[in-house]
Amino acid sequence: MTKLDRAALNLAIDLTRAEDDEGRREQIERMLKDDTFWEVGTFASYHRQCAALKLKPWETPPCWIDDPDEQIDGDEVRRQISGYDQAAKLLREMFALGISRWHPDPLAAIEEAKKAAV
Repeated sequence: MTKLDRAALNLAIDLTRAEDDEGRREQIERMLKDDTFWEVGTFASYHRQCAALKLKPWETPPCWIDDPDEQIDGDEVRRQISGYDQAAKLLREMFALGISRWHPDPLAAIEEAKKAAV
């Protein structure tokens, strides 16, 4: 795990712990006691990316994409519905800007990185 990934996972955990949803906060606190940092962080990242990107339950967040340049076989319609292609495109942009796949708010991170590059 890189320092960048660790920072993104920590941010995802912190943001999830700060949510208004008491049940979610309790879930994260329980997970922090029972599970590994990796398990808690990746769960929190998935949760936060889905919320930040306003994904439907069946849509794919960038953190679920293993290789954004891999061409997956399968039904084009199913890939469109799942948002796989959009998530892969977003992840490619994140990587190009030096952003971890685990960042809890990909669009905000991209915007911030672009502003910093100017």
